[in-house]
Parts: sequence; C-alpha cells; structure tokens
Amino acid sequence: MATLLSRWRPKYKSGSGQSELIPLTENEGKQRRGCISDEEELMKTGPKTNDNDRFGTKFSHLKFNLNSGQGWHFGVHLAISGAAFALVTNVIITIAIAGRTSFHGGVATVFKGDCGRNESVNTWIHLLINAISTLLLSGSNYTMQILSAPTRVDIDRAHSSRKWLDIGVQSVRNLTHISRQRKLLWWLLAFSSIPLHLMYNSAFFATISSNEYGVFYANEDYLHGAPYNLSKEYTFNVTEIQYRVKKFERLENADCINAYAQDFLTSRRDVVLVTESKPLDNGSLQDAFPSLFSRYNYGLYSWICDNSSFQFGGAEAMDTPAEISDYSACFLHVNQILSKASDWHSHGVKIDYCMSEKVKGSCETRASLIILILVILANLAKLCAMSYTAFGLKFEPLATIGDGISSFLDQRDPTTESMCLASSAQIKAAWASHTPRSVLPQPFKPRGVRKFKSASTTTWMVTLILMALAVTATALLLAYGIAQLNGPRTVSYIWSLGIGAVRSGSLVTGPILKGFRGATGLLNVVLLANLPQALLSFLYLCYNNLFTTMCLAQEWDSFSHLRKGLRVSRPNGEQRSKYFLQLPYRYAIPMVIVSLLFHWLVSQSLFLANITMIGPLSDGRPFFDLDPLTGVDKGRSITTLGYSPVAIILSLVFAIALTGAALAMGATKLQSDIPLAGSCSAPISAACHPPRGEGERGESVAMRKVMWGAVDEGEEDRHNVREVESRESEVIVEHCAFSSKPVRRPVEGRLYAGRVLKRHS
Repeated sequence: MATLLSRWRPKYKSGSGQSELIPLTENEGKQRRGCISDEEELMKTGPKTNDNDRFGTKFSHLKFNLNSGQGWHFGVHLAISGAAFALVTNVIITIAIAGRTSFHGGVATVFKGDCGRNESVNTWIHLLINAISTLLLSGSNYTMQILSAPTRVDIDRAHSSRKWLDIGVQSVRNLTHISRQRKLLWWLLAFSSIPLHLMYNSAFFATISSNEYGVFYANEDYLHGAPYNLSKEYTFNVTEIQYRVKKFERLENADCINAYAQDFLTSRRDVVLVTESKPLDNGSLQDAFPSLFSRYNYGLYSWICDNSSFQFGGAEAMDTPAEISDYSACFLHVNQILSKASDWHSHGVKIDYCMSEKVKGSCETRASLIILILVILANLAKLCAMSYTAFGLKFEPLATIGDGISSFLDQRDPTTESMCLASSAQIKAAWASHTPRSVLPQPFKPRGVRKFKSASTTTWMVTLILMALAVTATALLLAYGIAQLNGPRTVSYIWSLGIGAVRSGSLVTGPILKGFRGATGLLNVVLLANLPQALLSFLYLCYNNLFTTMCLAQEWDSFSHLRKGLRVSRPNGEQRSKYFLQLPYRYAIPMVIVSLLFHWLVSQSLFLANITMIGPLSDGRPFFDLDPLTGVDKGRSITTLGYSPVAIILSLVFAIALTGAALAMGATKLQSDIPLAGSCSAPISAACHPPRGEGERGESVAMRKVMWGAVDEGEEDRHNVREVESRESEVIVEHCAFSSKPVRRPVEGRLYAGRVLKRHS
C-alpha cells in the first residue's frame, strides 16, 4: 500500500520543468498534521491575534477597537447602544414612578382611571417592554455569537486534535475551545437573560377595582321618602340610600340588565329595582341585600336571574364551592332575559325599571419595584459584558463562513489537505474513528441535497421536539381554559374576552389561589406567568440557529455556480460586507419582528392579574385590613393568573406557521456541486486549498472574487504521478478548491483529492 498523499511534497527539478515526490521532513510533517506545539509559530503564519487576554488586562489596544467602525465591532457597538438605551429607559421609568407615587410593599400605582383607557395603557406598556426585551436579547445573542465564534488559533488547535468547530452560528460546542475570558462573558450574558425572561413582562400588571353593591327591591314610594319596616335588619344604612336615590340614574329594564350583568362593575354601584308590588308590611322597601365578592367565582349579578333557590342565600351561602354551579349559572340566561326585558322578574316580583348609582370607574396599572430593580441589574450586566467584549478584548473571530474561507485561503490548513470533496459527515466520521488515515480521494457525485441536511439531526430533533411540546402544551392549555370559561363557549364570547384583558370569565380560580397569597404568592404568579417567555426565547435561539445554518448552506452552495467576493466581517478588495452576522437581512429583520410579536402575544396569553373589590359602603371603604404587599384589602383582593384564549390561539398559529416555514425552507434543494459543509470548520478548510502558485507571491486570493470547482494545477504538475492508498495501484486524481482563477465543474465519477496526479489521455 502506498503512503498517504499528505506525507509527500513535490520537488521541482531546475530547468526540466519536471517534479518528483520526496518525503516530508519531520518538522514539515508536524506542520502538515497541524501538530505544532508552539503557539507563537502558528501566530507567525496566521493572523496576529491574541485570544488569551485575562480580566484585568490593561486596555493598551483600546484605540484599535474604538477605531473599528466595521466588522463585528460595529455590530457589538450597536448592541451596546441598544443595551444603554434600555438601561437608561428602565432607570428613568423607575425613578419617575418613585418620584410620582409611593411604593407600598414594593408595588406602586402607575395609572389609575377609566378601565378602557387602562387596558390601552397596559397594552402599550407591554408592547414597549417586549420591544426593549427584544432589543436587549437580540444584542445579547449577537454578542454571544461573536464570543463563541472561533479564532483561527482556536481552529488550528482543534484541527490538530482531529476536532472541528462551528463557524457562522451560535455554538455551545465552541465554548470548550475558546478562552476562559470569552467563556465567562458568554455565560454572563446567558444568565443575565433569566430575569428578562421570567419577570420583565410582570413588572407592570393591571388591577381592576370592581364595586360590590347593594340590591334594593322597593316600590316607587320609597323613591319619594315613604316609610319602610324599621324593625327588619339590613346589611347597611337603607335610610342613606333612600336619601341618595334621588341622584341615581333611571334605567329601563334592558339597560339595567346590560349595566349590571358585568364581570366587574366599575362605573356603577347600588341599584334600586322598582316594582309595583308592595311588601306584606305595606312599607315601601320590600328587601335589600348586598351583592358580594366570592373567592371561588366572581359573578356578582345572579340576582338578575329569577331563581330564588340560589339568588338570595346571602353572601355566606354563596361562598362555598358546592354552590358554584348554581351561583355562576346566571350568565347563561342573560340573553334570554334580555329578550323579554319588559317582563323581567327578579326575586319573585316584576321589575318596572331601576334606579342606578353612577360612579366614576377606576382601574389601575401597577409596577413592581423589586422586578424593575432585577431587570435593571440584568440590563447593567449585559451592558458591561458587551462593553468589555468590544473594548476589552483583542481577538479576531471567524464570525461568518466568508471569514472562515478567507482565513483558510490566505493561510492554508495542512490538516485538511487532500480532502477537497469531503463533506462534514465524512470528516466527522473519519476524525471520530481515531485512525491515522485521512479522507481518501473520492469520485465526484452530484446529488440534490436539501437544506435541512445542513443542520445536524440533533439540532432538528431538539428544535422540533421542543416546538411540538410547546404546541401540545398550548393546545391543552387552550382546551382547559375554554372548558373552565365562566361564560358561553361560543366564538363571539371568546373573541369578546379580548387580548390580555382581565376578565372574570378567564381567571385561574379554585384551590390554586391559596398559593397566590402574600409576598411569595406574587412571586409564584410572576414565575408561572413568565415561564412560557423563557421557553419561547430558547425556541427562538434554536430557530435562529436553524435558519442561520440553512442560509449558510445556501451561501456556501452558491460558490459552486457563481463567482463573487467573500462576505466577511472586514471587507477588503472585492470582498463584500456581512449581513446580521451569517443571517441575511431578509431573514434577520422579519425574525426580530416575529420574535417581538410572539413575545407580546405570549405575554398577553398568560399574565398576572389583580382584582380589588370595593365594599358596598356609602364611603366606598373596603371591609378589612390592607395588605402591605399590594396595598389593598386582604379579603377583597386576589392576585392570580389571567389568560386570554384569543392570544393563546394567535400564539398557536404563530408557532405552527414558524414550524411550517422552517420545514418548507429545509425542503428546498441545493445545487450541491460543492460538498455540504454546514457550519463545520473542517470541510470549509478542506475546500480552501487553491492551485499551486496561486497566492504564493504575496497576493491575497481571498480579496478577489472566487468560485469553487475543479482547478487546473498547471502543465508541470500534470506529469506528476503518485500512488494513492487504495485498491488500485495507480489512479488519476484531480483537485477541487476555491480559486480566483478559472474553475470548471467537476466531472461525475472522476476522483478528486489534493492535487492533479496524472494527465488524462
């Protein structure tokens, strides 16, 4: 068996134009195998980079970085600007809130007023939060990808150990091969994202103040001050109500039903139902009772329905889980009652009209100081990590596939010689086998490879399994939420619940509420409400990596049929500027927008909700003591999870559409003349051994327009015949590579490796 090609080099005979093969010297052999132990010698032949800076290094190279207005520095500078803007915005908002109002138990009121306007304020605040969060996380992801991108020194070390690194994508694999300093910065950026995922959207939350009220059954004489039975005990001062009823608004039956058949009563309070019937004692007041808040159900209008078996059991009787089904059944009959409003009966009497107390509605948007401080600290950590990356590190990462090609063309990698048709799968298998053999010459075979093969099976499986689990969990949550709705399960009713609006029909209720009380209860609600945000952010990173890999494969494939300049971080000559790292703008910008909208929809799908009930007293005081955490009545307020079926449905549609887009893009074919490399550094390096003589006189091949194909090694080398380690004693082997000179399409079935071995007859 003949020796491997990589163990020989040609020696040219002066004057003859002929060459012969001679064995490599020991030192040459080491360099060919990439086994140089002295890093300084590698630095002499490669880019002069220093990736071993440690924290505390003096910034002697600060001027260099500040003057770097292009390349990855420019992108990180933009990320720093975004993080600084987010930090200033968060600090100003926190200071403004603290200066405008006081914090009670770490919670302050940001807005208090009309409930319709409060919903709009809450929606815009959360849009702003998700815009800032997307800005921060995009900049953080960009910087993390730069930090994990290998330098040429990192790759040379890895290749010498028969290991490969990722180029052009976010890579956890690379973390074991980069410097400790960059690794620590990467993890700092990763961990500082946790507060943003788990808390930021709950820094502001809506609180609805709903009025409990008194329901009075009286005849018209009561309105004019007629006497009533004073011996009967009433819950509150009916004499005061009789005095104030003159200022109440008259509502006809239909208007009265519509006004009080509400989840939360914000703009009205006490109501006097006027009837022609007179009580047995011949007084003007027939009955009066409070419509009170229940811990298990929030419907306050069961008195509208004519069913005394559950309407008038009193507040205590209605406060048990066993009677929830009866107590909450009224909403099912409201439309039926409205259709016969002129013949409306309640409490066994016919209602003629009602007198309603109109009050100014009040809802609130509140802010949590603790969450805002945690977000600011996370924001500050990101800003520091990004700033140190831009101004405190001196390294040249190969951030795009163009950077990798450029580096390998200008400084050829001896460890991948004679492997020009090797794909990423072949090299991974060969290097993992721990044998001394390289990938042997192989015949060219064009094949229609689809883009999904550019990403590893593990990447696809992790992404699709996580998305499948997320879609399944969302669908189950939607089904459960609709089943538990406190209202009709119709499309019109579900749509009327809105997006992100607090509604009594879509609140998490029951025994789980016990875990939502007190200081720890608020934290529990916050974490549960924002847990989907963390999953969504991780899925976004997976999808971003997936699309980036497929775009990388498309760009790599284009060099087999188009001659063009390399797209690099620092363009020179005929090179081109980069996109948003490896991802083209036509993908990067829509993905950022989709991420923003997706995060906002998820924040409106499951959210923190607070409901405060104002008791039916004439001065509007709550019944019990104030909770120091929320600043509201302990017995008349709950903090729980609200959900929006509409937002959940839209999130589900987004998730399915995003999955479909990834699969559709993966199903498209590449021309595949060039071996599929993906983000693997080894096959990229193997394709970057240009013909002999090209780039050896000081000129840079990478600065010119290049193309991949079969190359002509020149007339001298055409007579050079070598034996190749294979079953045949002598074979004809040609070479493919990136070149600035003319190339031709490889011939199907012909062998290709490192050099032209024999002229074809």
